Amino acid sequence: MADRELVQYEVDGHAARIWLNRPEKKNAFTLSMVGAMRDYFAEAQRDPDVRVIVFRGRGGTLCAGVDLSEVMASGEVSRDDHQPYLELCNTVAKSRKPTIAVIEGYLTGGGHSLVINFDFAIASTEAKLGDYYMRRGLIGAGNAYYWLPRIIGMRRAKSLILTGRLLTGQEAADWGLVTEAVPPQEVDHAVEQLIGELTDKSPLAMEIAKLSLDRSIDMDWETFQVMQEFSSDRIISLSHDAHEGISAFLEKRAPQFKGR
Repeated sequence: MADRELVQYEVDGHAARIWLNRPEKKNAFTLSMVGAMRDYFAEAQRDPDVRVIVFRGRGGTLCAGVDLSEVMASGEVSRDDHQPYLELCNTVAKSRKPTIAVIEGYLTGGGHSLVINFDFAIASTEAKLGDYYMRRGLIGAGNAYYWLPRIIGMRRAKSLILTGRLLTGQEAADWGLVTEAVPPQEVDHAVEQLIGELTDKSPLAMEIAKLSLDRSIDMDWETFQVMQEFSSDRIISLSHDAHEGISAFLEKRAPQFKGR
């Protein structure tokens, strides 16, 4: 099966959807699938009509991580093999557009590390997710160990990573690891609702707000003030979308944002 069949891409309205389509392997990914995912994320970034990027898995599971049979067949993982995966994770982390991961079934290993880079994660309450690497004598990559302590706190990050435990979707929501956990039959509705809440906003304001939040993590307060003033006064306040949003409010109508 071709890589473009194992990783599928479709655009529906303002949402780009990237699907892993290897359900017989719990959507474990190969190196070539990583390349296809990276290409699709880049394509979604370039498309001016796309306002949100959604990542899902066919067959009721998201991703069981890297295909270990491919690793064993090659004997080892070289830096050249690992670099495309790191580039994929960085592409997601730096996305100018909101990203949503939809967690059903299992999410472990490299799949879990990848999803840590997403802005939102909606999980089935019955999903099972975790770093898992420690159970195989490995450690994760893809920025997970940078973001996890910032998302769930250092003690919980150590608990998740050092024990290799798996959380249910509900436990992950309780920990703040995912945005929301819903019963399996409600996952599709929750995803579409979030897509709607993101795509009816100004793409420009969304991009600047997302960038400000991402950069604020390790930025000192004085530097952040400069960025905030420049973003608000020199970009957003003078934009078409800001004018349209205020006009629509005063005229009691829905705004028509253009992303400029």
